[in-house]
Amino acid sequence: PANSDALVAFTEKVATALGPTVDWYITLNEPNVYSAKGYLQGEWPPGLKGETKRQAEVMANLLRVHGRMAAALRRLDTTDADGDGHATRISVAHHARIFQPASSSTLDTAVAGLTDDFINESIPRALVTGRLRLLVPGTIEIDEQVPGLAGSIDFLGLNYYSRDMVRADLSNPALSNQYLRSGRPTNDMGWDLYPDGMYLLLMRFSTYGVPLVITENGLADAAGDKRPTFLTRHLEAVRRATEDGATVTGYNHWALIDNFEWAEGYEPRFGLFRVDFENGQARSPTAAVSTFQKIVENLPR
Repeated sequence: PANSDALVAFTEKVATALGPTVDWYITLNEPNVYSAKGYLQGEWPPGLKGETKRQAEVMANLLRVHGRMAAALRRLDTTDADGDGHATRISVAHHARIFQPASSSTLDTAVAGLTDDFINESIPRALVTGRLRLLVPGTIEIDEQVPGLAGSIDFLGLNYYSRDMVRADLSNPALSNQYLRSGRPTNDMGWDLYPDGMYLLLMRFSTYGVPLVITENGLADAAGDKRPTFLTRHLEAVRRATEDGATVTGYNHWALIDNFEWAEGYEPRFGLFRVDFENGQARSPTAAVSTFQKIVENLPR
């Protein structure tokens, strides 16, 4: 909680410095992923494992401070830089996955549902309604109305990459083992490539009544041979969702160039353009660049 004031102060500086030229803001990136990696799986700082209660409290603190950050942006950035009638458009970049029960058993189904609600639904629900509910029977019970949280977003940012199968394991702090079905296509990090999940999540989140912006979607693909099909199939899923009533106002591919990826460093290759990190960061296009260009050229105007 002590970091909240610093985040708000940082936001005030950003709004003051960039307000005349910037209207679109993401306050937080993937609070559910950060809290899980840092407090449940121990892969990121502070490197704790199995701290489910602390994980939930970190998520709660991040959502509480998001409301304060959004308020600071709206108070200090009053310039409509792009002339669309809005000085600020604010959201969180929300990481969502497809969680499917490994079997039709009651326990697998129940645990998959709990996982889905905790990871996928709790954050957008809180951002729209202001009610923060993080519930895991016997372990976590946070249920509060957070001041300033309701209506704190102008759109919902969606980061979508993959799905997991969920098999109940009550000895695991996460209550489950999550895995990939054998024989599935994957990216270089072993994530399931499941374009239909994009459609399913866009249709689900469209019920919250705010526009949707895909803030991240891509894959680690060092060879570059999977990305053209990945792009085509995921953007086809976006098209189907918009035809079926979802309001999707933007798509951002992750990423334009290869990046430094969290704990994995420079090894995963997410870029449309490959970066040679050992020779002056020279950039070269992957096969997906022309694919993306053709898709954009054929968008309705």
